[in-house]
Amino acid sequence: MNDPMLTSSLSMVGLIPTVISIVFLSGPSLRFFGKKKSIYVGAGAMIVGYVIRAAAGAAASVPMLIVGTVICSLATGPISVPVNVLAADAVDYGDYIQKVRIEGIGSSVVSFAQKISSGLAAGVVGWILQLTGYVANQTQTATASFGITLIFAYAPIIALLLTILILVVFYRYDKVEAEVRSYLEQKNDQEANPA
Repeated sequence: MNDPMLTSSLSMVGLIPTVISIVFLSGPSLRFFGKKKSIYVGAGAMIVGYVIRAAAGAAASVPMLIVGTVICSLATGPISVPVNVLAADAVDYGDYIQKVRIEGIGSSVVSFAQKISSGLAAGVVGWILQLTGYVANQTQTATASFGITLIFAYAPIIALLLTILILVVFYRYDKVEAEVRSYLEQKNDQEANPA
């Protein structure tokens, strides 16, 4: 878009819809759809937003870029809140299967994964920009512009599609959740009222 300040402006444009989404949309989404489907809804909406952002990059349209950013921001609540709940589900499931509660290890694994993924994301951005010939404070070549669009739109679409695929293939907790909750309630009752 040939506007270095646009990234900061888009971050500001996306901030209010993100807060609105987390505060007002995540709860109803979880109640209405459940965790797994709420992630599908959020990921689907984000994919739509990123497709609009990709089209905005091709058309050099700032209004389209703003629309895509707002859609992505509004999808944050339905996807981010349930994703964080999945870690707690893993601890509950581990307690149910192994009869050992490992909340500390679960929290450490999530924290470690977040740090690694943040570092990798920053590295990937630099690698893509370098590979596509980005030069700071210069008019960018078509290849460098594609690299920016890849980072800003296509890579998140790929990551979201992988997230959906992983959930479809591997996530089965919703089928045993009632049984796990029943077990945990019985366990808590026994611990609270030992015979």
